Amino acid sequence: MNKSIHIFNKTLATSTLAAASLAAHGVPIEPGDYIPLPGGSFIGVGYYNYAHSEKLNVDGVGDIKNDTSLNLNSGLLRAVWYPKTSSLSYNLQMLMPFASVNSEVAGASASTNGVRAGDPMFGAVVWPLNDPQNGRYLGLASITSFPLGSYDRFRPVSVGRNTWTENLQAVFVQQFKSGWQLDVAGDVIFYGDNNDYGAAATGKTFSQKNTYQLQLWLSKQLTPATGAGIGYTIVKGGQQKVDGQPNGLRTDYQQVRLYASHFLNKTWQVLGEVNHAFATTGGFNQDFGLTLRVVKLFQ
Repeated sequence: MNKSIHIFNKTLATSTLAAASLAAHGVPIEPGDYIPLPGGSFIGVGYYNYAHSEKLNVDGVGDIKNDTSLNLNSGLLRAVWYPKTSSLSYNLQMLMPFASVNSEVAGASASTNGVRAGDPMFGAVVWPLNDPQNGRYLGLASITSFPLGSYDRFRPVSVGRNTWTENLQAVFVQQFKSGWQLDVAGDVIFYGDNNDYGAAATGKTFSQKNTYQLQLWLSKQLTPATGAGIGYTIVKGGQQKVDGQPNGLRTDYQQVRLYASHFLNKTWQVLGEVNHAFATTGGFNQDFGLTLRVVKLFQ
């Protein structure tokens, strides 16, 4: 057997494949997400995401390409409430992810066998800077996932992590009179340990180091209802270990993103994004990604 295939088959036997974990890489933002709505507003958001990869990079092994692919279909339901307040702007959020994963590595297949529920998340955003007159906003967020999603340690792919994650996010938005807008987001993601991991009779301990993420968006409001923009994301860290030994996977990649959004009326917005990852280390390299989003505003 090829050495790289042998090494990864060993990894596959004790790995959930980080690409299947919806909380592993932090919460992506779209332009305008961190411009607060008036108190009393409520929004419902639905996301669909598709990701396709044909190459896996493993630390210490390199790229695995032959008979290797990943198809990830995922969704997210998000509810956001802005309480009425006379001073500080903030919101409260509930997020429910779900996904189906079909993957193959050097001919060894792994899947979730259909759609499975991910770990629910609860979060809040507070705006210490909310300056509509000058188009400047600073939002600070905390989003925590809880180990309530679908998890099976006897399968190489699970949507749930069987442990908590904590995503701390800071986002600065600057609007310009010309219609241009800059969004800058920084994240750090912390992971709890999963002490019931792998198919051995006694579960192993799966641990992951912190992930760090930077997101940049430059967008333009083309009309009062339509916007478009280009984005860049870099993700670092997230090395995975099983009983203290690295398994060759981490969260380390860069990504280019293009989006367009349109308000169908005052309360409905649709958004589409395509993206492509590169310089991936320790994970599937996402050749193509698609995001579709629908937002409904209630006031």
